[in-house]
Amino acid sequence: MEYSIETSEERVDIRISGSVDHLGAEKLKEGFEKLELSAVKEIVIDMKGTTYIGSAGVGKLLLLYKNLSARNSRIRIINLSEDIYYLLADMELETIFSLSRA
Repeated sequence: MEYSIETSEERVDIRISGSVDHLGAEKLKEGFEKLELSAVKEIVIDMKGTTYIGSAGVGKLLLLYKNLSARNSRIRIINLSEDIYYLLADMELETIFSLSRA
């Protein structure tokens, strides 16, 4: 799994590719912990190259949401494959994330 993070004043863009298994989820968590979220209004996570996300990866997304929700910020997850979109939708995560397919 690979990821990149680009930050601007009020927005963070995260691109994730590959398989987000347990080890990948830990890498993501380390990246998320380095983010300065005080001024962030929106995080956009581009999962165009993501082939799999396990429960540990979903947990890290929820942890990021928890850190942002008190600040009235939002998270959009874009370019989801059909499988990952339906996995997240079945978990009813579209109630906290804005989800869109590729």
